[in-house]
Parts: sequence; C-alpha cells; structure tokens
Amino acid sequence: MKSIGSHVHENRSQGKNSTEWHIEFSCKVSHYPRLDTVIMVAETIKKIGPCTKTELSRKLEKKVMWPTLTLILDYFDKMGFIIKDSKGQIVWIYNPEMVRKYIKREDLKWKPK
Repeated sequence: MKSIGSHVHENRSQGKNSTEWHIEFSCKVSHYPRLDTVIMVAETIKKIGPCTKTELSRKLEKKVMWPTLTLILDYFDKMGFIIKDSKGQIVWIYNPEMVRKYIKREDLKWKPK
C-alpha cells in the first residue's frame, strides 16, 4: 500500500486532556475544501468502488480542482478511510458498523495484567 503523501502528528498539550491533530500535506495548501466537497468525494468513492484518481475525478457530481482532490485523498489516507494499491486503485475501507460490532466483543478487549 502506498501513502498518498501527508503526515499526521499528535500533539498533547501539557496539563490538558485534549488532543490536537495536525496534518502536514505534501503539497502547498492555498485553501481548504468545503465540507460538502469532502462528503461528495467520500460518497463517490464508496459508490463506485475501486478506482484511480483520474476515474474518481471524472465520476464526481461537480468538478473538483486536482490539488483539492489530492488534499482530500491525503486526508482520507492518513485518517485510515482509504487505501491505495500498487496499481493506483483507491478503495474505501473505513467501516464504522464493523468497528462498533468488534468494540462490543468482550474477547477482543484489552485487559491489563
């Protein structure tokens, strides 16, 4: 599996319970995409299945600039929503229903010794 090109860092503030996430992208970011654009890209990936970045771009309901699409895919990759295989196929892998199912299983819970 290939990384699309960003880095995620977790910074914990001293004395605070909050976690701040910072994503460094491989490309220069002039602006960030709107939420509706991010959702449209996610829904399209889920709907069409494995596809290349070019195929995805063509299947989107609205035109998305190439750097914006790259930024969205960087984010999805680093958050574990998608993977990209050696042929360049992008696949949506995040499945919240399965996560909820396995979280409930007692035999999979971490138990400190």
